Amino acid sequence: MSSDRSQATPGPSQPDEFWPRFWFNVCSYSEYYFMLLIAVTIMAVLNAVAMLLAEQSTASFVIATMVFVILGLTALAVGFVLWQCKQLRGPDREKLEGVEPTDRSQEE
Repeated sequence: MSSDRSQATPGPSQPDEFWPRFWFNVCSYSEYYFMLLIAVTIMAVLNAVAMLLAEQSTASFVIATMVFVILGLTALAVGFVLWQCKQLRGPDREKLEGVEPTDRSQEE
């Protein structure tokens, strides 16, 4: 019974295996992250237009500024993911080669 439990532990067996698998799985959706970056950019442009055309009051200015902060942080996070994926898929390409998206504990 105890031998079955030791073989069925989920997750990577060594800490060094987590990050390559994590980035392999994240980078497999990089097209969607790029579309999210485009959507965030469009929302920022629309927010800027609304800020220029709308009535200038303190409340609307604060809300527009908060929206810019949220959109900026989102754009930075998505940009970092896209940059990291580009770095890992660079000329050496060895960083993501051989990384399997499936869990090795299922293979026997």
